Amino acid sequence: MKVLELASPPRASNVVSECAKACMQSTYQLLFDSCCEQGAPSSESVKFWFDFLDYMMRVIEDDRTVYGPSLNQFPQELNVGHLSAGTLWTLYKMDLKMALEEHATTKKCPTPEYMNLYFKVKGFYFKYVSDLPQYKQSIPEFPA
Repeated sequence: MKVLELASPPRASNVVSECAKACMQSTYQLLFDSCCEQGAPSSESVKFWFDFLDYMMRVIEDDRTVYGPSLNQFPQELNVGHLSAGTLWTLYKMDLKMALEEHATTKKCPTPEYMNLYFKVKGFYFKYVSDLPQYKQSIPEFPA
């Protein structure tokens, strides 16, 4: 009701977008915690990040197919699938960057596992993120 009292209330699509983004940020944290219960991140393996990406893909697909049709009342202004992919990608990319920097210094992770993660991240990027203009150049760097 406070929105009605504003001299220039925000557009409904902006309100829905901000709420959805906040939900996706909470979802990311819940996914992270859930994946940690299966096996926390380790300096000796990147399996956690590989599995976590699977969780994220399922959430994005659900957002596209289940929530998207209900929330996409403003198709030119809000695409829930894109918002989900972009939000989760930004958070994942930051966390992964820190993990990869640690792996680059310790070099305890087996090379095939590291390369599998590289290709999985690249595949995720091209399937869900590369078409979003604000993320065109946001594929994470993998230290050698």
